[in-house]
Amino acid sequence: MRSLGVLLGFLLLVGSSTAQAVIEVVDAQVAELDEGTGILQLLGDPVRVRRGEVELRAPRVHYDRNRRILTAEEGVELLRPGERLTAHRLRFELDSQRAEAQGDATVARDLEEGTAVLQAPYVRADLRAQRAEATGGVRCVYREGRLWARSLSMDWAAGEAVAEGDPEGTVEGVQIAAGRLRADLRRRVLYGTGGVRITDGRIVATAQELEARSAERLAVLRGGVEVVRGRDRLTASEVWYAYAEGTLRTVGRARVVVRL
Repeated sequence: MRSLGVLLGFLLLVGSSTAQAVIEVVDAQVAELDEGTGILQLLGDPVRVRRGEVELRAPRVHYDRNRRILTAEEGVELLRPGERLTAHRLRFELDSQRAEAQGDATVARDLEEGTAVLQAPYVRADLRAQRAEATGGVRCVYREGRLWARSLSMDWAAGEAVAEGDPEGTVEGVQIAAGRLRADLRRRVLYGTGGVRITDGRIVATAQELEARSAERLAVLRGGVEVVRGRDRLTASEVWYAYAEGTLRTVGRARVVVRL
């Protein structure tokens, strides 16, 4: 075993002589390399390890040279242009570019019109495919929209998030619940299916489907729609609710019950 007090600019080859296979330890205070097992232990404030455009920062980093896996703990950051992942513990596979983050995991990703933030106890991310899966109670924030669910799948390339497991959301004060919620982050549209319910303090509405268009500040409800406002009740196959003004418009046949 070799021990180094200070390690700066150290290059560790990962079974290849190509630049893409080089791991650069940019900063560390202590390093211990077991040449028999190929295990490198790094300590620092923080340790900084880089491969290409991806950089890992943590007080403690464990690198398995044979399996090409980095494990970091005690407060971790994984950085690349336009994206930041933080967690208590992280496991990163260099060859597949896949990461598993545990403990208050947060992923922040820059999109065209803002930054989307995903938070969960556990996140599995595929950096190459630009996808992430979060479980254990998830929160996602983008511009005026919020999502909560037991699990959430994020496709960064498509700009789409799918929330399942008692998902709920809010859009400018409108509270939304459904069996499944899908957010198109680029178009700023939230789709709901299966037992949709929305409320904003003025109305309570239920339907089979929802299309909430943030840019238009409009919620389109379809399929067995029922809207209750005070003592009045409206039923229709389709209802358009302009929530900024609080106005309702029906499409097709409708029935209104006004209680005087």
